[in-house]
Amino acid sequence: MKTCSFPGCENYTEGRTEFCASHNAHFRKEKRQAAKNALKKPARIPKFSEKKATKILPYAVMRRIYLKENPVCEANLNSCETHSAEIHHKSMSDLDYLEVKTWMAVCRSCHNFIEQIMGAEERRERGFLIDPINTKFIEPHKI
Repeated sequence: MKTCSFPGCENYTEGRTEFCASHNAHFRKEKRQAAKNALKKPARIPKFSEKKATKILPYAVMRRIYLKENPVCEANLNSCETHSAEIHHKSMSDLDYLEVKTWMAVCRSCHNFIEQIMGAEERRERGFLIDPINTKFIEPHKI
């Protein structure tokens, strides 16, 4: 058995370490803390702020009803899947978010095509993009 490498200590070492139990405590504590940190889950980041969550609640209910009433894709583009699964908002204004008049029931592939491939002018021509209905509180530079 070896004696502790700590200056002035004559205790025997524990296991394969160079230090006795008293002086090796710091290393054991670090090892326990590292194991504990490895088990911790990362902090959950909420998908929405509380304010946005209260705004989304009525939308979720209205959306479900709208999609049930409109089961067929209203866009009917080239790669249409026919079954509607999403809502396309024709108005870009936050004030028209809950206006059902500005909604279209669309399938995923048509919605991707509208949002990612079509330009604004083409969307306007085909009726997929309209000017805001509620302009009461919109700042002039955003119209």
